[in-house]
Amino acid sequence: MVKLPFPHNKSELHYNEETKTYDYYEYDMAHIDALDGEITSFKNAIIQSCGFFEYDDNGYMMYDMIGANSGYYLTEGKAIPITWAKVEEAGRTYFYNKETGEEITMNVGKTYIALVPSDNWAKLSIE
Repeated sequence: MVKLPFPHNKSELHYNEETKTYDYYEYDMAHIDALDGEITSFKNAIIQSCGFFEYDDNGYMMYDMIGANSGYYLTEGKAIPITWAKVEEAGRTYFYNKETGEEITMNVGKTYIALVPSDNWAKLSIE
């Protein structure tokens, strides 16, 4: 199980052994897709650490997605440490296995991407 450090909705990803997907939960309840009545699930999940700044006095945040940082790629019940890099705003983000340096090839299917502010990164829990 992955507990994301998002107190506004207490989001979690639960690995489902049967379907080999990550089921999405909020407030300890499965998030159900209104269109098909099924639990929202993902074949892949990327969790990215990134910097941010407050955009205005309302507390809106802008994530700093240009540059490089670390994270995790969740696949088939494993959390693989990664690095990520993005050169320009309209460009693609590249994900690399932190240990091997090789670019990650993701499974076919839906992918969940979470941007975790670097000051909350230590609160991320992967069990």
